[in-house]
Parts: sequence; C-alpha cells; structure tokens
Amino acid sequence: MSGPQRRVAYGLGGVMVVFLVTHVQEAPVTHRWRLMTTPEWIERIVTRSSFRGVMGEFGNSVLPESHPVSRQVAKVMVRLINAAHDYPDPETGRRLNLFTELGKADIPLDEWRFYVIDDVAMGRPTPNAFVIGGGKVFIFRSILPICEDEDGLATVLSHELGHLLADHLGEKLTLSPFLLTLNMAMYSIFGSSRPGDILVNALLDTSFSREMETEADYIGLMVMSRACYNPQKAPRLWQNMMKFERQNGQTPPELLSTHPSSDRRFRNISEWMPKAVAVYSDSGCQQAQGFNSLLGGFSGFGKVSLV
Repeated sequence: MSGPQRRVAYGLGGVMVVFLVTHVQEAPVTHRWRLMTTPEWIERIVTRSSFRGVMGEFGNSVLPESHPVSRQVAKVMVRLINAAHDYPDPETGRRLNLFTELGKADIPLDEWRFYVIDDVAMGRPTPNAFVIGGGKVFIFRSILPICEDEDGLATVLSHELGHLLADHLGEKLTLSPFLLTLNMAMYSIFGSSRPGDILVNALLDTSFSREMETEADYIGLMVMSRACYNPQKAPRLWQNMMKFERQNGQTPPELLSTHPSSDRRFRNISEWMPKAVAVYSDSGCQQAQGFNSLLGGFSGFGKVSLV
C-alpha cells in the first residue's frame, strides 16, 4: 500500500472510529451500552406508517374511550407514564425522566392515546399489546383474562412502555444495515440467500430481539414498581402465559423465537424481584396500598374486572 493510500485508509478508519464512539449510547434503567445511529425523524416516519397500518386493520374494532375496559387500561397506563416521568434510579441515585433520558422529546400526558382492540368480538383472539412512538398504546382484549387484575395488566403495559423508553425501534433500525450487509456477504460466498437468511434470522435477529424483550421486561418491572403496582404479582402473568401457550401449542424453541420463553421470563423476573420490591418500598407503595385497601371499592380503588 502506497503512502497516499495508507493515509486515506487511516483517515477512513479514524472517521469510522469517531462515528462509532459518538453513537454509542447507554440505555436507561439497565445501563446497557449499544450502538444507536437512527435519526429521530426516521423513527417518526416509521411510527406514523405503523400507526396507519394498525388502524387500517383494526380501527373498526377499537372499543370506545368510554368503555369500562378502555378506561381501566387508561387508568393503569397513566400511572405508569407518571412513574416513568419521575424514576429514582437505584443504580445512580438520580431521579430521571425516562422519556427524555435519551435526548428524545417528551410526550405530554394529554397526547397519549389508548386503544383496546376487541379481537374477541372479531373471532380472532390474539393476546398481545404494543406501544407505538408518539404515545399510541394498543392492547388486544383477549390478553385481559391472562392478566387477571390491574397488577397483571400493569405488567403487560409496563413491558411495552419499556420498549419505548429504551428506544428499541431505533436500535433495531440501527442493526438493520449491518444485518443486510452480513446477508449480502453470505450470498457472495454461497451464491444463495438462504444461508444468510438462516444466520441473520435464526441466530442474530432473534438473539437481538430476545435481548431487547428481556430489557423491556426489566424496565417494565421497575417502572410498575415505581407506579405502586405489586411486582410480586408479575410472575403470575407469565405463569398464565405459559398455561395459555401450552393449551394453544404456541411454544417454539427459544433459539428460534424473537421472544424469550415465558418460563425464562418467569425465572428472570423472580431473579430481579429484590430490586423491584426495593423500588416499590422506597416509593411508599406499601403505605399507599394499605390506605387504598381501607377504601375498598369506593371511588374506583377496588378491584375492577378486566373482562
């Protein structure tokens, strides 16, 4: 390599190093370091497109805001949002607004929208929930019996909120070009796209997705604890999910799944429980729950059916 070529190579290498260093970001709550290169405006385009797609498919099956189930979902979600706005990080001792911790714009409470999709009435029960950037929360009605109560519902919704707080959409969009490059490299070696598809989808893509799902479980558990939902009820949700999966034959091998198995999630949450209970206790939740129990069902403090 000649002198000019060497200088060009060093220059390009230096630019690449600077680019990577300046785009390494620490995830909130878990403090996991990852590469993030996706501009916020690209995420907004993706989320708008996703919202239009979901409403195009399910818009006619969304329960009205006045429906008791819709109001219950909104009530739980508002508590979780407020908790995420004032989260005392047990690792650093700092009080954080988790919505702005990554430099993103905050989402005012009055801009959030909550949609309950009545997939039961559609005859296509698909227990699921997700949060789209910009404050759009979707939950399928068929997951509510699995939740059983508000603590179970908070477990589901806080997990989905965890994806938003950790900006997993931006992380996935960051990974996409690297996975595409790997796929193209495999194609050039084998002359077929199939080996690359297998490697990217079965090993890398699913592995990254499981890591994000686990992170969302952890963030969600801490946020629901901060919101004074009982974290010790969270494992019950995954027990119910395991039962549902066994009954419906929906348990693919974890290696081939984008989500951790419900059994793995149950064990993870049990392992994290001491930290979650500490957040719950430090937030004064035990005293608050004692006061609420005295009120019983008065003024909406009692248990409300989710189904």
